[in-house]
Amino acid sequence: MAILPLVPGFELYTGMLAIAQSNTDEANAALTDAGIISLSIAIGVAVGLSVTRNAIEAARRLRPSA
Repeated sequence: MAILPLVPGFELYTGMLAIAQSNTDEANAALTDAGIISLSIAIGVAVGLSVTRNAIEAARRLRPSA
């Protein structure tokens, strides 16, 4: 849920509005920007999860067994 505010809603809105107004150039630009932003967020989340998972596993390996 913490990622929800990062969703590129304004770009999607602008792109859909441009489609409704038959302005395909503006629609393509806005929707492409929205896609790039969404993809960037997804990559950032995936990298963050991967780094965290690897750090936790490394810490568990270094901890002495009881």
